[in-house]
Amino acid sequence: MNYEEWRVHNEVRRRISRLGFGLAAFFGATFLCQFFVLFLCGILSLPLTESVTGTWLLSMGTMYLCGLPAFLLIVCPLSGKRPEARPIRPVELLVYFCISFAALYLFNLISTALTALTDALFGSSSSSTATELIEKSPLILIFTFAVVIGPLVEEFMFRRVLIDRLLPFGEKFAILVSAVSFGLFHGNFAQFFYAAALGAIFAYLYCKSGKLRYPYLLHMAVNFCGSIVPILVTRWLGFDTLPDIGALTPEELSLLLPNFLGLLAYSGVFLALVAAGMILFCFRIRKIGFSAPMVEIPKEGRARLLLSPGVLLAALVIFGIFVLSFL
Repeated sequence: MNYEEWRVHNEVRRRISRLGFGLAAFFGATFLCQFFVLFLCGILSLPLTESVTGTWLLSMGTMYLCGLPAFLLIVCPLSGKRPEARPIRPVELLVYFCISFAALYLFNLISTALTALTDALFGSSSSSTATELIEKSPLILIFTFAVVIGPLVEEFMFRRVLIDRLLPFGEKFAILVSAVSFGLFHGNFAQFFYAAALGAIFAYLYCKSGKLRYPYLLHMAVNFCGSIVPILVTRWLGFDTLPDIGALTPEELSLLLPNFLGLLAYSGVFLALVAAGMILFCFRIRKIGFSAPMVEIPKEGRARLLLSPGVLLAALVIFGIFVLSFL
């Protein structure tokens, strides 16, 4: 490795380490803030977490009011380069949506299979608390936090802030780091795989458009279809109040035939979107390209980037969070 390669390697290592410290600070500030709020609630006898609204406010409020500023304070001082702005046609955005929907479904299957395996091995449940919270929440809270506020903050954090500071080293490198960081951000094994896959799509769209509004709209659409639509369909078809099917008589089951046909139609549309996304991805995979990096990362020593202090600290913190998700 010559002097120029050594200089570039050190700069990349410094940026990756800074990113790791930023993620560690995000989680650290979030959990310290949550602990402090819960401590005050205990002293004042305030039943904050006994309500769904209070749980949302505690979870999202501490992340975005404490964790995000800590992350920005560490990462933002690094210089960055914004992608070149290019318009995205509505039809092209629809293609991205279909591909994202397919990625959400397929990688969620992988996550479900792996979490079932880990649950069987460790004898515990590693299901996502976010999923459980959504199932218990009114639609207005889901829409506000999971569809509007969450995607806005996350796109700003993982696309605008992070990618802009890694783009000089190439789109491929910036997208990879953004996707993995976005997956780890969710803080549990159940959501990591599909979150990382979606993060790669959102990051690629941001790099190719240079506009944050496109991945934000895509992120909103995916979260809406993944959280609110299933609840609306379930309620509309009456399956949210349906008793145990095994206890119903044949006559009672026959009365539910329209409901089951509606569910079948919904499943058909769902699978059609997944199939369309897979087909579109196969057609477009050859067109996927990445711009040449302004600064080439030396091949020698790339593995050592993962051993930078910030990355090691972030890995320790995130590993602890993942372990807690099993408890």
